[in-house]
Amino acid sequence: MFEGNSISVSDNEDGLIEYRIFQHGNSGFTTLNEVREMAEKRANRYCEQRALGYRVIKEQTSVPPHILGNFPRVELIFVCEEASKSKTKNVAEAYEQLERLGRLLKEGLITQEEFENEKAKLFQ
Repeated sequence: MFEGNSISVSDNEDGLIEYRIFQHGNSGFTTLNEVREMAEKRANRYCEQRALGYRVIKEQTSVPPHILGNFPRVELIFVCEEASKSKTKNVAEAYEQLERLGRLLKEGLITQEEFENEKAKLFQ
């Protein structure tokens, strides 16, 4: 993994095989959410080939500013599992909400406890 922000999304309590996908943007103009979406599509395609769904365990993202060669990067650690167990909701949307919550926390509009509670709800 590269240096950046690391988020644990879920646990691998069933001990499933974990896979890793790395995706980066082609320029600093590519958004982190676009790069994340590309990585998720690759993970989904990999698991679909095995007639399974995917679930993200951990995510590592690059730290802005994304300029001068520091292009957006995302690394996902995921598992393939039965589609009925897989919680493949719109993860990109959940991360956008998490980023908004982070800004609210930084600005002092919510407490750390409120941030953690809302974060837990997003990734149930």
